[in-house]
Amino acid sequence: MRRYIFLFFTLICPIILTAKVRKVWVIDPGHGGNDHGCETSMTMEKDINLKIAKRVAELVRANIPGITVKLTREYDKYLTLDQRCVFANSANAELFLSVHVNFAPGVNTICGTETFYGPQDGTNDRNLERLRKKNIQKSELMAWMMQKYYGQVGRPISRGVKRERYYVCLYTQMPAILTEIGFLSTPSEERYMTSKEGQEEIAQCIYRGLKDYNETVDRDKIQSTLALLRRTGGKSNQNVIPEGKGPEKLTETYLADAKPAQAETTQPTTTQPTVVQPVTTQPTSATTTATAATTTQTAVTQTTVTPTKPVVTKESQDSKLLVDTEEPEELDEPLLFSVQIFSLRAKLQPTDPRFKGLKDLLVVERDGLYKYLCGTTKDYAGARKLLEKVRETFPDAFLVAYKGNHQISMSDAIELLPK
Repeated sequence: MRRYIFLFFTLICPIILTAKVRKVWVIDPGHGGNDHGCETSMTMEKDINLKIAKRVAELVRANIPGITVKLTREYDKYLTLDQRCVFANSANAELFLSVHVNFAPGVNTICGTETFYGPQDGTNDRNLERLRKKNIQKSELMAWMMQKYYGQVGRPISRGVKRERYYVCLYTQMPAILTEIGFLSTPSEERYMTSKEGQEEIAQCIYRGLKDYNETVDRDKIQSTLALLRRTGGKSNQNVIPEGKGPEKLTETYLADAKPAQAETTQPTTTQPTVVQPVTTQPTSATTTATAATTTQTAVTQTTVTPTKPVVTKESQDSKLLVDTEEPEELDEPLLFSVQIFSLRAKLQPTDPRFKGLKDLLVVERDGLYKYLCGTTKDYAGARKLLEKVRETFPDAFLVAYKGNHQISMSDAIELLPK
């Protein structure tokens, strides 16, 4: 009898030891039930989120062995943000992805995707803070993977990877991101996101991003892959706009009287930034940081920042980023913050009603995409206050940072602030 028991355990133990524990992924279709999210006369955000999330789940289940996908909701159901986080935490999930659709009230031309992960801190829960710091590299990596694959399949305009204090990114215990798949306020994006072809392409992008993320983590290539994605901005084709790279020039202009800016004639070269056309409008109370320079009639005082090499971020204790050390760090270049209100493929006139009377506007142009910014300051706290004010008129506005002439990610900019 003992011999049979011994043989049984000899046969069964290797099977138990080699069996892999299935990973759990939680996908969260944003909104639901009486929470419609953004909506138009054609559709509601909650319905788009659910269709795409369910399709992503199908793709993962069919193509990635060893993954159990759980949706926070399978139908049109209302859930609080806390319920979504508790669901993911209780499932001991390996990752959390929340799917959303963007909206810009009063503006029907903004396009693009963007993906968010949580900040370094933001709650009073020490365990959550410890876990988020532990998972922050994975969260950022997953966010970059989303943006990378959006750029490859039908979504050429990238609004980047950003840190934000979204509840579902703060109160989940695993790598977590929130992705915005497009703007329902823009008719062309609405048609795309409500079409079967568009929804399939978006679902494929998300699926491929998750698959690549999973393989990168399994190969223990997180740091090197993240360093590459940061350097290239997740660039997968020429239409993706990376953070902190490319020939940009930041130009400030303050006018006593609004006057249409004249087109520059300088041609871009391999060493000079592309032309930046300053935009000026009548002042409103929305801008608080920039101070108008003293001028006579329509005279313009213009400051142009000279081009420099891209800044290289130092390795930090919380990120352990593998950096490209071939470029020296430009310590003498100013760190500037501004509020981006929107980006367009169109070059707007200074009197365009879409500016809604904002003054102290700047524009950064690259590859035919115009980023329209408001105010410039070295004061991060002041920039946050300006952002709150501008969001009263432009709810989708967000902060951007420049080191010299080169845009850098907000996470890198915060690391450069005096402690």
